[in-house]
Amino acid sequence: MNRKVKLSWVKSTGDWVATDCPNTLDLEFSSVSLFKCKERDSGTPYTEDDCLESLGFIHNNMTEEIESFAKAAPSPDACHLNISFMSGFTLKLAAESAKCSIS
Repeated sequence: MNRKVKLSWVKSTGDWVATDCPNTLDLEFSSVSLFKCKERDSGTPYTEDDCLESLGFIHNNMTEEIESFAKAAPSPDACHLNISFMSGFTLKLAAESAKCSIS
C-alpha cells in the first residue's frame, strides 16, 4: 500500500511576487504514518487559504497538538511536521521520507 501525500503550490500572478521565484513548488511525502488536519477559521476570507503562515517540527509525543511547532528542522524526537496557513487550516504529518521539487 502506498501511503503518500503530495502538496503543490503555484506561484501567484500578483505584482508583489518576485519574478525570479519558481512557478511551482511540490512537497511529496512517502510512507506516511501520521496525517491530521485542523479546519480553517470560518470567519477568515478564503484568500488566506493559500498563504503559508508557518512550517516546523513538533515533538513526536505531542500527537494531539496541532497548532504549534518546536523546531525549524527535524530531529529524532521532533519529526512531526506542522504546516499552518493564514486561514487557520493546519496539516500535521509524519513520513519516512520527503522530497521537494521546484519548476
